[in-house]
Amino acid sequence: MARLSFFRTHRSYLVNINYIQEITPWFNGTSNVTLMDKAHTQIPVSRSARKELFQLLEMKG
Repeated sequence: MARLSFFRTHRSYLVNINYIQEITPWFNGTSNVTLMDKAHTQIPVSRSARKELFQLLEMKG
């Protein structure tokens, strides 16, 4: 059974990390996450969450 894993990328966004398609750099140390949905939704990642997200994805992979 698949386990749901959520991560707060920004104070207004909570993302299921299993649906992250790619992470692209943005400006001032921030990034955007593109999701694997039909619309390829882009979610902002704050500077403080960016480092933690990369660490989490390294542990997962």
